[in-house]
Amino acid sequence: MFGRQTCRYALHLVFIFSSVLQISLGLENKSEGSFRDYVEIEGITYYVSTGFVNRENAFSECRVRGMNLVSFEGGQWMSVASWLRNNGLSNNWFWTGGLRPENSPTWIWESSGQPITDFHWEHDQPSGNGSTSRFCIDFNLDFGGWDDDDCLSNYYFGYICK
Repeated sequence: MFGRQTCRYALHLVFIFSSVLQISLGLENKSEGSFRDYVEIEGITYYVSTGFVNRENAFSECRVRGMNLVSFEGGQWMSVASWLRNNGLSNNWFWTGGLRPENSPTWIWESSGQPITDFHWEHDQPSGNGSTSRFCIDFNLDFGGWDDDDCLSNYYFGYICK
């Protein structure tokens, strides 16, 4: 009896250790409808997650992977948008690395500090232009394109790292 109890306890510990290791390595089981993976789109590696996090946590999740929240240069927006549509993710909201710093009229890519020159706003966006707060760019393809929200908002979206 003691032998079986010890064996059962040891197996339970192995299961717990295995689960913790998978989570810490990002290999945890994906919940129904959730997508998390590294993908290559036109030679660029992205990490796409539909898990719900606020903007600050999305930034941190990318940094842990040695990446930044996505910026779109050249035709990258169209390539990523196409990939998301083709993989059934067009109805998800995603945080990006685009932002407008406090008290600034200029939208920039956070990773480089470079001004954004090619915008893909939804109809009636950006909406935070009259505010002096720091606003961040998020998007939902089915909603029509880019949206702006206060970076410190309690919105929880997926995120894309690059």
